[in-house]
Amino acid sequence: MTGASRLRAGLLALLLAVLGAAVLASPASACSCVRPADDPALFEQAAVVFVGTVVDDRRRGSTRTLTFAVERVFKGAATSQQQVRTHVEPATCGLGLEGAGPFLVQAGDTGRGLVADACGGTRPTARAAGAGGGHPPLPGGGPPSDVGPRLGAIAGVLAAAAAALTAVAVLQRRSGRSER
Repeated sequence: MTGASRLRAGLLALLLAVLGAAVLASPASACSCVRPADDPALFEQAAVVFVGTVVDDRRRGSTRTLTFAVERVFKGAATSQQQVRTHVEPATCGLGLEGAGPFLVQAGDTGRGLVADACGGTRPTARAAGAGGGHPPLPGGGPPSDVGPRLGAIAGVLAAAAAALTAVAVLQRRSGRSER
């Protein structure tokens, strides 16, 4: 095996290892919240706060999408059928909500939908303490928009693979010239 062939084999092995790690890796972390769930600062930090009951709970990969029938909105804008994304596992700070609720949901807005985690103040409740009377939700709601981030991750992996294959092709061309 020539030096160029060994280099190509090494680059290919590295590419496969990186792609394998990117595809198979799962986040390893433990959730530990610093503030209690009823800390008023969490209400202030949330973009949207509402009370609602869970009407749908879907899990796809590491994402859990909860659909709430919103009763009252205390901060920001929420629709009558509002989706909120979180991690599936409570160990990675996913919402560990059980049953229909009602729940006080304190969520952030990513621009692609609402997200909440175990440390953001979402909890079982009858109403938002100290948040006033609130207002009715906006009409509507729709399916979660979790396709965009997935497509971005896939595009990134494909771009890395294309770059690595281009590098291998260039090295092959160069080694072909040097062996002549």
